[in-house]
Amino acid sequence: TIMLREGDHRIKNSLQLVASLMRLQARSETSKDARNALNGAATRVGSVANIHDALQASVGDDLVDLGGALRLACESLQTMASDAGKLDIIAEIESLKVPAAMARALVLAVNELVVNALRHAFPEREAGSVRISLSHDDAHLRISVTDDGIGLPADYASGQGYGMKLVNMLIKQAGAVLKVDRIPGTRFTIHAPLDTKPHA
Repeated sequence: TIMLREGDHRIKNSLQLVASLMRLQARSETSKDARNALNGAATRVGSVANIHDALQASVGDDLVDLGGALRLACESLQTMASDAGKLDIIAEIESLKVPAAMARALVLAVNELVVNALRHAFPEREAGSVRISLSHDDAHLRISVTDDGIGLPADYASGQGYGMKLVNMLIKQAGAVLKVDRIPGTRFTIHAPLDTKPHA
């Protein structure tokens, strides 16, 4: 167990270093597309590092606090949001333990949804918000990612683009389903059966 914890710690530190180097390089890029690509990659790497951090606290029982992992991911995403302007990441998240594999897939899916919102929902203004919520009852969990941006294009179809393909793959891995609502802004809602039993 000690070796596993040390391994996770080293992996987390290495990933955070890579993410920091990507953000440093992004600041020196003159191309907006290059900056966006580097910041997006850094956020993905940072989220994986945060998941390792959450896993460190749970080695041995295979259960991870999904809420804690999401809060850590939101902290990393807020850094990216601040780089993009006066954009706020608002977390309304309950603590909830689920199997590590499920937590990993859900946190990465939420990360992609937030990154997509930061990139596309606020093209004409620097201020806005993305709200992430996690709630549950005895049988199901619910995660929503809601932005107050410009909304989805009329011809939007879930699954277009790398980000949404990745989201759909991760949602499937978690045994969840994804619903999209066109409100003032956009809301993505993830529903999944609640599994709180350690896996062998």
